[in-house]
Amino acid sequence: MKKKLGLLLAVAMVMMIAITGCGKEEKKLDLSGCITLHYSGTDGKGKWGYEIDKDALYKEIISLAGEESDIYLDGQDTIVNGILNDMTINNCIYDDVMMDRFEVEQSLPNQGKLSNGDEVELTWEISGTSAYLISSYIDGDEQDVISGTIKGTVSGLE
Repeated sequence: MKKKLGLLLAVAMVMMIAITGCGKEEKKLDLSGCITLHYSGTDGKGKWGYEIDKDALYKEIISLAGEESDIYLDGQDTIVNGILNDMTINNCIYDDVMMDRFEVEQSLPNQGKLSNGDEVELTWEISGTSAYLISSYIDGDEQDVISGTIKGTVSGLE
């Protein structure tokens, strides 16, 4: 009887570990290596902006999808442009085609008022089809929106 109870407990423990994913690395979309913050102007009157590295964005998506994914068939331009079309930065639509970055950068807080050492925060959001596909690569649970923030400390102002 004790052997059966011990065996039953061992099987239950193995099942719990398998179900909870013990040791499984959690995947997360991390755009900190894809979006670079930059600063310009003079101390006390500084401005800030950002640049999106499309190659880094593609590599991040491919790393989430995994080698077994067929995402490679779509090609880098298709994948990256699809994501950028579904992206907002600080609640403004990212428009790479129109290159209308003026509206987006004007939405960034404290423009023209920054000093060295100030903290800034850029909020990004991906929605629509891109969010659905990316979230399915991350954990299989499709989501309507994926979002995050990138923080920086102002430096290099004259």
